[in-house]
Amino acid sequence: MPRILVHTTADAPGQSQEALRGLERRMGRLMNIHAEIAHAPVVLAAYQGIQRAITRHGSFDAKTREAIALAVAAVDKCAYCQSAHTVGGQAAGWSLEETVSIRDGTAAATASSALKLRGRAICHPLTPRIDRFSIGNQF
Repeated sequence: MPRILVHTTADAPGQSQEALRGLERRMGRLMNIHAEIAHAPVVLAAYQGIQRAITRHGSFDAKTREAIALAVAAVDKCAYCQSAHTVGGQAAGWSLEETVSIRDGTAAATASSALKLRGRAICHPLTPRIDRFSIGNQF
């Protein structure tokens, strides 16, 4: 049994329902992350505010953001994240085959894929460090 209730649009708190309907329309279905944070309308609103700020003021377009998220999800070996960002990547304009090649690190050599592959290179060395992190010998 999950520790945090995974809401549906119908049983979410009233203040979260409109936001969930919008996310469901945009994503094609209600994602678990949205359904779980819906129990706290202020958290859902904050999440949406951060997403809007990134979209409006960030340096990267949606396609690039999703490609970076796909590469990071692959490095982190997060199946849920890979699945979610595959859907998001397709919504942003990547084909299914392209999302798979981004996850595998075999994307064609373009300027944007170079950025994504660089992101993989930056994230990958951190994984062992995080696993053995201890304040005593890291700083």
